[in-house]
Formats: sequence, C-alpha cells, structure tokens
Amino acid sequence: MVKRTGLMILLLAVLGAGGWYFFLRSTDREKVLGRLSDLAEYVTKAPGEKGTGLLLKSQLIGRLFADHCEISVDFHNLSGTYTPEELGANLVRSRQFVETIQLSFYDPSVRFPQPDTALLDTTGQVLGKAKNGDRFREVRELAFTLKKIDGKWRFTACRIREVLRK
Repeated sequence: MVKRTGLMILLLAVLGAGGWYFFLRSTDREKVLGRLSDLAEYVTKAPGEKGTGLLLKSQLIGRLFADHCEISVDFHNLSGTYTPEELGANLVRSRQFVETIQLSFYDPSVRFPQPDTALLDTTGQVLGKAKNGDRFREVRELAFTLKKIDGKWRFTACRIREVLRK
C-alpha cells in the first residue's frame, strides 16, 4: 500500500513537471515579444512621473540591448552604433522635453532565421505632449534584429522607416 502510494505520488509529480514544461514555459517568440513590451514600458512617461522612475527606466532599458546596437533611421540623422549606456542617456535627455509619451507596437511579426537570431517587424506609434503643450503622434515601421546572448534576447539592430515611404 505504501509502495503504491509512493508510486502514485511520483507519477503525479512527473506528469505535473511535464505539463508545466509543455504548457507553461515561455517560447522564444513570447520572450522576444516580451522584450518589445519592455521597450514600450521603459520609453513611456506617465503624467507626474518622478525622476527616480526615469532613472530606473534608463537603467533597465540598457539591459534590453547588446553591447553595440546599430540604429538606422531613414528620415533623420540619428543613425549609428550605440551602447546600452548611450541609449539610456538618450532616453533621459529626450524625456526632458515631454510631459507625457506613450510608445505602442502593433502587428508584430517574428521570424527565426537561426536559433539564436530573431527578426521582428512591427509598427510603432508614439503619442505624447511636449512641455510647451503641443501634442504629437508619430507612426513608423520598425525592423528589429535580436540575438540570444547569455540566454537572453537582446536588440542588436533597429531600422526605423516612415510609414508612407517604402
């Protein structure tokens, strides 16, 4: 009886672990999309957000990027290779000019040409209000490249295009 109960407990434990593995673990696609969600969260500035939140977000955003990230902007002179520290500093600098900003992504498409490389195409929208009271809305097409580095997906490249230009 004791042997049978022990065997049943072991069987339930194995089934539970197997179920967790197959149904609850995150796939690479979900992890890549999670990085995109993190990027939107760290860029967003809510009304009344304090300086400590900004500093935390500027530190956290650096963790999303590889040591060197190639940024290509088709319509502006911001193209170049940036370190995570430079990207965090640019975030702090740009947020000084806005009261609010919200970054959203729509219709993301993820492909994996290699097991450690993800290509992510999406549309990004930035809504905000400048310190002078002007409201703005920008929509752009974005193409990201992410690499799995030390087990974490990190942005290594980003191309930003105007929506009307193809």
